[in-house]
Amino acid sequence: MSKKDMVVGALVAMVGFGLSVAGAKSQEIDVQRLQRIPEVRAAVNACMSDRDRLCSEVAPGGGRIVRCLAGQADRLSPPCNAAMVKASAALKSAGIAIQPNASK
Repeated sequence: MSKKDMVVGALVAMVGFGLSVAGAKSQEIDVQRLQRIPEVRAAVNACMSDRDRLCSEVAPGGGRIVRCLAGQADRLSPPCNAAMVKASAALKSAGIAIQPNASK
């Protein structure tokens, strides 16, 4: 599995900084649909170097990489930060609600 695939998985599992995907009901998330959202793909690309720089020791899966990035939000590159904000907005527009994750 490539680094990009690992980051895609992490972002799909938990998009945004400390955000969890939540629907009105326990909706099943269509991973392929998320990967087709241009803003999500842009966030993956924009945050690759941040992942390598800040979270290279973190094992992928379960949103751990995104949580690592969220824990270091003040150290993220401006492009990564901006891309994550846009990805979150795009998910809302696509009907996928996001809400702050309780301190996990």
